[in-house]
Amino acid sequence: MTVTFEDHPEGTRVRLVHELKDAATRDMHVPGWRFQLSVFAVAVANEINRELDSLVDRYFAAWNDGAALDMVTDDVEICDQWASIRGREELAAHIAAAKMHMPGIRLERIGSTSHCQGTAIVDFEMGPAKGTNVLTLSPEGKIARVVGLAR
Repeated sequence: MTVTFEDHPEGTRVRLVHELKDAATRDMHVPGWRFQLSVFAVAVANEINRELDSLVDRYFAAWNDGAALDMVTDDVEICDQWASIRGREELAAHIAAAKMHMPGIRLERIGSTSHCQGTAIVDFEMGPAKGTNVLTLSPEGKIARVVGLAR
């Protein structure tokens, strides 16, 4: 077996070559490699997103207190029952409008954030509204997309 690491525009590409004597033996290894590579992907995602609750709290603080939006990607997408927007500037304008039309309202995290390989879910309440945000995380650990599901 040979493992190589190559530079890639989005980070590092890991190439694994497992040479076996025949197709039947190779095919027997496929489920095991799927499992092992998934375990590896989860370990990497856990490391990248080890401060996920803090990231979500910073995002909610931007809604509540006007904190900087440095935890989202430049082209962040937000989709919920109140908006469908793209980009950090549109998000900032949307937050400003929400604060103007709903003064004093606060967005609060309920419980811990759960995640798997770049997708996270977090329950929230915002005044009387409750729901769940489904987050897509960028490889750098920023929020790239939020889909809000109200209950």
